[in-house]
Amino acid sequence: MISSKYDLKLKIIAWIICIATGCLISFSIVRLEKYDPANTMTSDKYVESAEYLSTMQEYTNSVEYAFYGYDDSSKQNELRNYISGLKNSYSGEISEVLSTTDLEGDYDAYLEKFQEEFAALVAGNETAPGDTAGTEMAGEDQGQPDSLSTEIAAAASAQEAGLPALDEYTQKQIDSINKKYAELLVNAESYVDEKYAFMEKQARENLGSNENYYFAVVADGRVIHTNVPKGESDPVEWIRQLEGNGAYAWNGAEPGLYGNLTADTAVSYPYMEETERQIAAGVSIFTGMSDTFYEQSSREYGIAYRGYLTTIVLTIVWFVLFALAFIWLMYTAGRSPKNDEVKVTFMDSIWLDIGGIALVLIEFVMLALFHNERIDLPGAVGAVQVIRISVYTAVGIALLLMWSMSVSRRVKRKENYTLVGRVFAGFGKIWRESGTKAKGIGIVIWYLIGGMLLCLITVLFGFLMGGTGVFIGLVFISIYLAAVLKYILQKAAAVSNISVGVRRIKEGDLEYRIVKGGGQDFDEIATGIEHIAEGLDAAVTQEVKSERMKTELITNVSHDIKTPLTSILTYVDLLKKEGLASENAPRYLEVLDMKSRRLKYLTDDLFEAAKASSGDMTVSVSRIELVQFMEQALGEMSDKIEASGLTFVTAEQKAKMYVYADGKLLFRVIGNVIDNAVKYAAGGSRVYIDFSRSEGQACIVVKNVSRDPLNMTEEELMERFKRGDESRHTEGSGLGLSIARNFMELMKGAFKIEIDGDLFKVMICFPAETEETPGPEQIEE
Repeated sequence: MISSKYDLKLKIIAWIICIATGCLISFSIVRLEKYDPANTMTSDKYVESAEYLSTMQEYTNSVEYAFYGYDDSSKQNELRNYISGLKNSYSGEISEVLSTTDLEGDYDAYLEKFQEEFAALVAGNETAPGDTAGTEMAGEDQGQPDSLSTEIAAAASAQEAGLPALDEYTQKQIDSINKKYAELLVNAESYVDEKYAFMEKQARENLGSNENYYFAVVADGRVIHTNVPKGESDPVEWIRQLEGNGAYAWNGAEPGLYGNLTADTAVSYPYMEETERQIAAGVSIFTGMSDTFYEQSSREYGIAYRGYLTTIVLTIVWFVLFALAFIWLMYTAGRSPKNDEVKVTFMDSIWLDIGGIALVLIEFVMLALFHNERIDLPGAVGAVQVIRISVYTAVGIALLLMWSMSVSRRVKRKENYTLVGRVFAGFGKIWRESGTKAKGIGIVIWYLIGGMLLCLITVLFGFLMGGTGVFIGLVFISIYLAAVLKYILQKAAAVSNISVGVRRIKEGDLEYRIVKGGGQDFDEIATGIEHIAEGLDAAVTQEVKSERMKTELITNVSHDIKTPLTSILTYVDLLKKEGLASENAPRYLEVLDMKSRRLKYLTDDLFEAAKASSGDMTVSVSRIELVQFMEQALGEMSDKIEASGLTFVTAEQKAKMYVYADGKLLFRVIGNVIDNAVKYAAGGSRVYIDFSRSEGQACIVVKNVSRDPLNMTEEELMERFKRGDESRHTEGSGLGLSIARNFMELMKGAFKIEIDGDLFKVMICFPAETEETPGPEQIEE
């Protein structure tokens, strides 16, 4: 059941749904344009629709035009359009004449000259329509007939423009065209007036033959023009009582008056523009639709409106079905019932961007063909149009589906199969692999481009200047080649220096410095090789140190374990020989106990050192007052301190110092520091304990004078099994300070040692508590 969603039958059904619904959407769009070509179906009632209002306004305007003519702005617009048409026609005829003449490079100049003269004539005609500006080109210039058509005037005009004179035949053709258009310009206003007079006459004739509408023109309270049936005493009231006017109520306007509604309705219907009115003051035009025609129009509008709404709903339904089928095809594209592997088709071998461009072009062609089709024609012609629309839509949708499914398959395979992407990816790969930034090849590329440009310039000089140009180009190329040779020799020297440096470092001279000067790219390579040598040198030094430390560690551990173990074995043998009844047995047992404990302490220290260095310890952090904690630790170790013969001097600290630490680990750290002082401080000396707070840290400072010379660094003292007594005659494992440092690191603190001659100083530091100090939970994290 899971794999059935990829079944081929379902895909075929989805294809059919997409194509069928696409065709139905196309038919719906055509029908919507048929139902409402002017977007006037604004209400379910005909009398409240913009279609009714626009119809009545058009009829009112026709009445106005019939009796009062057109307004001046309409005539001016018509005059401008007429003159613009003359300009285009004039340019076309002049261009046609000039194209038949051998003018070489002067064709554009002549055409521009004549166009400028015509534009000047038009400007003169517009500013002074009654003067001779419009007749000058026509050859009516002050007693010299046809002045522009004479060869003398033509030659003078051409010479003023810096152009050679035209031949006699061409000049005659130009003069004829100039004369014709000059006359047309002079008579332009008369032509427009005659055209509008005819339109006004036609409007009056149409009013007389139109029985579907009625009008009444009222001036000074008296009806002066009307077509209402004879015998009606009050034509205005009769028009008001018509069914359409009785039902019509637009913003409370008076029934029958439609001519002055445009300003009120412009907000709702922006396409209704207010125009200048030619009606004289005090004149009103009442219009109305005959009851029979109104009922017929209302029925037709109702049918069309219901068909309009039905088509919109069906269009939405078709679109939803199309979208669902389209999404299904995108989801199942490339899948099969057998497995989820995405399969490719012949469409996937086409570059995605090339296919997309071709698809857009084809869709535009289909759209252009579809745009002129209609399905409202009767009979076989309408059926053919339906077939054509179906074919256009089916082809367009099929191509769209194939391309979209190809995109879906490529997205599922996570591939970018585009020509542009492949070109740029290939160029980027070559650029990265060539290493232009690191090897200086980028500059070489620019040198090559520069060389090719110089060669092209030399060829150009040769065409323009002959042998001299070639010679100049060769001089530039010679200079350029010299610069290129210098650059190549510089890079070759840098490569040689780097090669020598690599060989010296390979032979063991890790401190060798490579000679630089080959440019930034080669200097970076040389510096990188030197850093590799420095790293090798540091690694060798560290390895030697590690081997030394390993040897010392084995030696020290062996010595520290062997010493108590030897004593234990010796005293066990003595006990075996003398027996437990011997008077020396208690002393032997005391020595065995002491050495066993010594061995236990050593193994415990080793275990703790291993755990601390690995971080495998549980740290329980809590808020601790450092001064009080130090006093408690000293109190618990008072017996050991008194037995050492040292004087411990603790500085007075009144301010409390709170830190976050693990009490057990901190006690062990302090104990190791005190033990270290007891073991290695000079006999009878003082051990100073102080507290400091600076740079956001709270510290315990322990200072004592060493009994033995401190001939080692602070870091060496904190190594494992390292003692201040290198003869290793004193008690101790050499792990105390190392363990203390590891414990402090686990508690996010710091353990520092400073040596100044025989003065030995230990600092145990924690971040001091502030308002921003995190709590224990944050420290544990």
